[in-house]
Amino acid sequence: MTNLFAADPTVTTAWAELTALRDAGRDTSIRDLLEADPGRCDDLVLEASGISLDLSRQRIDAPVLAALQSLATQQHVLEHRDAMLAGTDHADAPWTIVNSNEKKRARLGSSCM
Repeated sequence: MTNLFAADPTVTTAWAELTALRDAGRDTSIRDLLEADPGRCDDLVLEASGISLDLSRQRIDAPVLAALQSLATQQHVLEHRDAMLAGTDHADAPWTIVNSNEKKRARLGSSCM
């Protein structure tokens, strides 16, 4: 496991790439991006668990997404997430699935669990 307080992300190669992509796309409008890529709305709308995230109206494209992924990899985001989750489910405080329709039981800190 890497040090939780990893290096400053602004000194990584991915950050430099993101900075260069930002500078290169500074004068590009959202309209230009939409006109240049007819599939942009399909490619940049993400859905999970009933939540929709529309990135198509942002100055973001495949190279920017790749650079963001690279930054996350260089900063070991997945390893830190896994370490965080591994430390939260234990005998003294196990994870519990509560039906959200049971409003009283679903409240945090409820004594009726």
